[in-house]
Amino acid sequence: MNKLKHLLPRYILLTLYKSLVMPHLLYAIHLWGSKYKKLEKLQKRAIRIIKGTSYNAHTEPIFRELELLKLQDLCALHDLKFCYKFTNNILPVYFNSVFTRNSDNHSFPTRNANDFQITNIRNSFAKNNIRYRIPVAYNNCPNINIIIKEKIQTHSITGFSCYLKNNLLQNYFFACNIDICYICKRR
Repeated sequence: MNKLKHLLPRYILLTLYKSLVMPHLLYAIHLWGSKYKKLEKLQKRAIRIIKGTSYNAHTEPIFRELELLKLQDLCALHDLKFCYKFTNNILPVYFNSVFTRNSDNHSFPTRNANDFQITNIRNSFAKNNIRYRIPVAYNNCPNINIIIKEKIQTHSITGFSCYLKNNLLQNYFFACNIDICYICKRR
């Protein structure tokens, strides 16, 4: 992509990104979901190449302009899509016993009865396991988690993922918000 950035227009570079880079980022994202630091750097480099900016330009405005999610948000999106599939019984039978809800343990109604029960972990390595990470992602959804949890019940999976993607993109900045930024040369 770096060699082609002077020859091809931006929309073709974006198509190359979506067809060559994105499948590698999304492959087995549930398994390596929290170990993405090196891949995050490569993703930012590809985004800067598409936009034609310098090597140290801020990437949040670029992600928002190109309507692409950062790797951390892609992981959260796919974790919540997994919750959607679990809630609507679309997953294979194996996953029926992987997660339990708080309402499965007691019969009286509580505020968090529909939330997933978070398993106790003994070490920090276990935080990367999907049995821990996905219930945490569901219980701690973005700011308007009640609306997102309602969308799981009422929308199709494509409508749910589009809504969640737009919600995550709205949290990205349009421009640099650092007072004295050496990259933007702002004062």
